[in-house]
Amino acid sequence: MLAIDIDSDPISGLVWGGSEISTPFQGWIELAAVIEAARSADSHDGEALGEDPAETLGSFPGAKGLGL
Repeated sequence: MLAIDIDSDPISGLVWGGSEISTPFQGWIELAAVIEAARSADSHDGEALGEDPAETLGSFPGAKGLGL
């Protein structure tokens, strides 16, 4: 989940997943970093379930992690 502080400058807020632990961010670079960290954590969960991590990359048809 993502919570953005509406009137903040620069952008700031919190990102959290299935746990109650949230990760604060301030600025676009930190926002991108916490989103990527959350995505990486989700992909590792998928690997534990036997899913192919290349199939979970991006939203572009045909994007494969091994070919990037």
